[in-house]
Amino acid sequence: MIESENDSSSILFHKDLVEEIPESIERSLKSLDLKERVRVAVFSDITPKNTYGKTWLIIAGEQLLVYDTEVNSNPRIRISLRDINEIEIRKYIGNNAFIVKTQKGELELARFTNTLKPKFEYLKKRLETFFNSSWRPPKKEIYMKKDPIESQRRCPKCGRVIPPWMSTCPYCMSKRKVIFRLLGYVKPHLPLAISGFALTICFTFLNLLPPYLMKILIDDAIGNANLTLLVWLTISLVIIYLLRALTAAGRSYLLGKLGQKIMVDLRRRLYEHLQVLSLRFYDKNETGRIMSRVMSDTERVQYFLTWGIQQFFMDIMILVFVAIILFTMSWQLAIIVLMPTSILIVGTKIFSKKIRSVYHKAWRRWADLSAILADTIPGVAVVKAFSQERKEISKFNRKTHELYEVNVKISLLEGIFFPLIGFVMTLGAVSVWWFGGKQILSGTLTLGVLTAFISYTWRFYEPVGRLSNMSSVLLRATTSAERIFEVLDTRPDVHDSPNAISLPQLKGHIIFHNVSFAYESGETVLKNINLEIKPGQKVGLVGPSGAGKTTLAKLILRFYDPTEGKITIDGYDLREVKQESLRKQIGIVLQEPFLFKGSIAENIAYGNPLAPPEKIIEAAKAANIHDFIISLPEAYDTDVGERGHRLSGGEKQRISIARALLRDPKILILDEATSSVDTATESLIQEALERLMENRTSIIIAHRLSTLRNADKIVVIDHGEIVEEGSHEELIRLGGLYSRLCRMQTALAMIANR
Repeated sequence: MIESENDSSSILFHKDLVEEIPESIERSLKSLDLKERVRVAVFSDITPKNTYGKTWLIIAGEQLLVYDTEVNSNPRIRISLRDINEIEIRKYIGNNAFIVKTQKGELELARFTNTLKPKFEYLKKRLETFFNSSWRPPKKEIYMKKDPIESQRRCPKCGRVIPPWMSTCPYCMSKRKVIFRLLGYVKPHLPLAISGFALTICFTFLNLLPPYLMKILIDDAIGNANLTLLVWLTISLVIIYLLRALTAAGRSYLLGKLGQKIMVDLRRRLYEHLQVLSLRFYDKNETGRIMSRVMSDTERVQYFLTWGIQQFFMDIMILVFVAIILFTMSWQLAIIVLMPTSILIVGTKIFSKKIRSVYHKAWRRWADLSAILADTIPGVAVVKAFSQERKEISKFNRKTHELYEVNVKISLLEGIFFPLIGFVMTLGAVSVWWFGGKQILSGTLTLGVLTAFISYTWRFYEPVGRLSNMSSVLLRATTSAERIFEVLDTRPDVHDSPNAISLPQLKGHIIFHNVSFAYESGETVLKNINLEIKPGQKVGLVGPSGAGKTTLAKLILRFYDPTEGKITIDGYDLREVKQESLRKQIGIVLQEPFLFKGSIAENIAYGNPLAPPEKIIEAAKAANIHDFIISLPEAYDTDVGERGHRLSGGEKQRISIARALLRDPKILILDEATSSVDTATESLIQEALERLMENRTSIIIAHRLSTLRNADKIVVIDHGEIVEEGSHEELIRLGGLYSRLCRMQTALAMIANR
């Protein structure tokens, strides 16, 4: 059995293999009464039903358990590690299986996409080392060499892997540094912040005067039957309360304005940085999570920077001034007032430590929910077409329930803590009444002093209560700030070098020099590509789906940098030129046309906003979309709707083509540019494209091989490698992959025409 912290499993299974377990699985593990703690908790992203979802692999001691969270919270598989003879990661098309072999046969524990492959390869290696060690700690070099995860930088404090895009560990990030960094966003608006702070001081001072005047009113005016003094004190109180109201109004306005300015700055910087980040960032992060950072997190941070910090300083001032007043009035009663404070400080520290992790969990649950909405709302037509409403509702309800459980836990912790804080403060006030009342009865204290003292006591406890709640505000703000800074600190994989130059007018001579490329999953997409595309040449890229054709085009646009080798255009290494100067001279039509909400004219002119109307119309005519546009009631001013949903697929594709043509690019990339149009429209577009490709370097990616007959050169890619290269006639005579693909398409066309 594995029970101690210093056994072999604790050495082999590091913290990077323990991911946050859903609460339903945590409850199940507790019900199983496992004696050992969890050593491994990793999830896959494909369910046993071959749909996207999480399957969890849990190792507790010698027990291996598999949970399907999409089905229920009980383990689907439970075996002993000692029963496993062999582990295999079996590769399939687009996914992989984690398989263990026992004496009873094979067991498929989980399926996962290529994105998670490094994690499961790492787990496999750890387990194999674990078995080979005969339950003894292995030599360091056995499992440290070439580990995809182990080789990454680790936090010296907690041992977790530091994400490659961050400079410090997000788990151990200093809260003090986070706060000081946040304060940097106040600096540009310092005059506004100082004005607000000045009104805060005035408000605090005005708030402390009434209790003292009440003391004089009770002891001197009422006690001595002094009507004149009573009138002046009453008028003074009215003036003070009026000034306090005006000060509060001015303070609210200034802090509100400051908050909006800070939030605008934060969102602007965040959005600007998101535009700079490479496609890899968006490959790894869901849209909903990114939106949550831009909208929700920035709002929490601005609240803290304006109201939170100002309130904090105001409360500190109140505590200091009131404490001085209390000790001046009666030092014995002042000590009674201060006694509960130590309990409040200790309680706040315990509460903060307990609730911090719960807040983090709540933000993740909220981000998960946002991600589901970001997926299903744009894809609602697909959901309805496949009658998956119940499934999506179930998924949403499950995530909502998870968020509900975390929020209930937060409510429970806050519901216990804050009433207890209130009770402790009430005990202090009651104690003052008791001891103060006795002093009045003995004649050592006046009623006015006790009344003022009680009023000041509550003014002392109010900021104490707020400061205890400030820990929650601070934790919420720092958690949100960490999420924002995580994005802002992300370094783009593709960036301009310090000595990058602007490209001159291009001729379009493209050369791939022994280029290989792999996505972050480690799966090699392109292998040793050597290809020359001469200026003005029309080159077709063909091959089976997933062969790497689109990836090759993305490398030309420098959406990614090659893993090995280099790409040059007119002799310039793409890594040494400014991205903007490169992309300004390339026109692209993507396989899935994307239109922005706005008019048709705005979408056509997206790449060239200053283009005159006649140029927009000229591009639309060339793309064979002009006649359709002018048939609409609002013509070029017609709103296309979100993602262009008011237009058909063919219409969107032709607008996308017009958008590319308006830039008058030197290099043209057409990624299945005619895939969404009917045969009649396709022939018209092909004629237009033939004219427009004259004297331009053109790269045409196509599955419909008939569109490539007039290409100067056709490059056939299979499994990331160039397998054939030549003209249409040459490749047909060669009798290779291209010839087979042509025969297949011809046969399919004949069947379709019967």
